[in-house]
Amino acid sequence: MKFNKDSFELLLFTTNINIAKECLQAGVDAIIIDWENKGKNERQSGYPTQINYDTVDDLINMRKNISGKIICRINKFNHEYSAAEIDLAINSGADEIFLPMVEDKSEVNNALELVNNRCKMGILIETDSAVQKVETFNNLPLSRVYVGLNDLQISRKSANMFLPLVDDTVRTVKSTFKNIPVGVGGMTHPDEGYPIPAKLLIQQYINLDINFSFLRRAFLKDLQIYGADKLVSEIRNSLQQIKPTTVSETNEQLRSFLD
Repeated sequence: MKFNKDSFELLLFTTNINIAKECLQAGVDAIIIDWENKGKNERQSGYPTQINYDTVDDLINMRKNISGKIICRINKFNHEYSAAEIDLAINSGADEIFLPMVEDKSEVNNALELVNNRCKMGILIETDSAVQKVETFNNLPLSRVYVGLNDLQISRKSANMFLPLVDDTVRTVKSTFKNIPVGVGGMTHPDEGYPIPAKLLIQQYINLDINFSFLRRAFLKDLQIYGADKLVSEIRNSLQQIKPTTVSETNEQLRSFLD
């Protein structure tokens, strides 16, 4: 699946109904309700990550108040609670489920069987073991695949979370899933973003044919400055106007922020 500037999707993490409505009207494609928190405190201890504690009521309320697409990120697959969690997400109004921290094909197959075609399901590739086994996932009926930079950094004990954008990790994942949308990285206003300007990330997403991105902390901060219409418009304009370069050329620019 090649990069398409017109169909690039922006997925927003929020439980705020007003923000969701405002951003969907401005051109955001879906809202994510985030149930993934089991074991996260221990796993991400010492890293500046974000852990959400969204609830079933958050999903139900969002479904009651918006007509747009809702994705629910559940917890890592577990035989004890995943069946109940998947049922609860679907029955509460999720159009799609994200399965995080996948390790092998069997757990993804188990989750797909539990979903049983009642909604779509995507996975998050965010451990080194999943990257090493990425080809084993490529024939599964997945809605999308996301490369989770935060947890991948933790899994690899690497110095910088953005290294997968320059060390061929993201390119390998993208080339593996030729007909399935692949996403990466949090996007925000092209002139904002730290430590890497968002416009440079957008450049690399264009180069790598990335299909969607998450909108999280930086976006929500910039939302207060620019407002939804201007913020989403500036992101969309950048996707339209920035021209592809070679990956190696953009790698060189990115590496200057990684040292």
